[in-house]
Amino acid sequence: MGYKKHWGKIHTLCLFTQTDFASIFKFLFFYLKCMPSSLNICNYNLVQAPSPDIAVSELTHASAEVSEIVFFLLGAMTIVEIVDAHQGFKLVTDNITTRKPRTLLWVVSVVFLLSWAY
Repeated sequence: MGYKKHWGKIHTLCLFTQTDFASIFKFLFFYLKCMPSSLNICNYNLVQAPSPDIAVSELTHASAEVSEIVFFLLGAMTIVEIVDAHQGFKLVTDNITTRKPRTLLWVVSVVFLLSWAY
């Protein structure tokens, strides 16, 4: 009779333990690295939400935020790859001729501030 009282907590613990072990041993299972994290998010939302409608809306909101970030990163990585394919970074690295760490730090700081300003 006592286990029925705590069944929800035991079930939640089993789900989180399963996804944590999947995260630890992901190299053995050959699936995406983001899978254990997304399973944990789904488990947390399904367990903590008072109703299925609220759980679905929270998962929809979370997946929309993640997809925005992934879309932005894909665009940024595409730009970097195009610049690298046309050796755009070679122009910058060839013009940095200093060997002193302090001067290199100043040059990188000024370049960063100029790129941030525009």
